[in-house]
Amino acid sequence: MSITPVSIDFPLQKVQLEAAVSVQRMALDDMRAYGEILTKMMDSAQEIAEQTAGKNIDILA
Repeated sequence: MSITPVSIDFPLQKVQLEAAVSVQRMALDDMRAYGEILTKMMDSAQEIAEQTAGKNIDILA
């Protein structure tokens, strides 16, 4: 039995494109997660604002 060497040539442009797409997907996932956190923070701030409307609150206490 003989072993035949196999050569696989990955075009640089294709590798760069796939890497760029992967980075963009990771960035979008991170932005979605950040957006969810920001939405929760804004909802909490709105809830606090509604509960304290018209009240004098000392935030340093």
